[in-house]
Amino acid sequence: IGRSYPQCELVEWGRREANRQSVSLSELRRPSKAAEPIRDAASAPRFLLVTPVYRPAGAGRPERFAGVLSLSFDLRAVLSERVARLEPNSDVWVIENDGTLLFHSAHPEMVLRNVRGWAPACGACHVSLEHVERIVARRRGTIAYVLKDGAEKLAAFAPMEFGNASWTVVISAPSTRVAAFARRRLRETVLLVAVVVA
Repeated sequence: IGRSYPQCELVEWGRREANRQSVSLSELRRPSKAAEPIRDAASAPRFLLVTPVYRPAGAGRPERFAGVLSLSFDLRAVLSERVARLEPNSDVWVIENDGTLLFHSAHPEMVLRNVRGWAPACGACHVSLEHVERIVARRRGTIAYVLKDGAEKLAAFAPMEFGNASWTVVISAPSTRVAAFARRRLRETVLLVAVVVA
């Protein structure tokens, strides 16, 4: 409050006619020359939603640019509540295109690490990170992988694009739970078909 931002990059972005009805999503950055992201290992990165605001036309005046409306949010705070409603033992990850993990519901300590880099701590759970590299490369599909303790997991993943952000969202679950769900649904379908036929 009290600062002037007429030359701010986001204000300049909002002033452009092409962005009139747009919403921008970007990682929140510190106001410095380096403009480094605001990242803290204790929490997920913070993001900024921005949209241009125009003064209405009236009394012979055309509609004109007034400024930008912005909202910052913590990705973990937004997603944690929704992830809690998923099936037990299901995990949700959000990965940036460069391989940076932005959110992980089960292992928040891994957030902000790049999935393309192997660290000694990774060896506690993972045999390799090949499955994660394939997820980042393909961006859409399903994959099975095995953790170091022998537990097999299935993951479904798809791209999420909004404004200038491009992420991959992954939902993983133990393969035994997925197989049990599929068997239960198959039995219900067979029962339904039998009732209809009868």
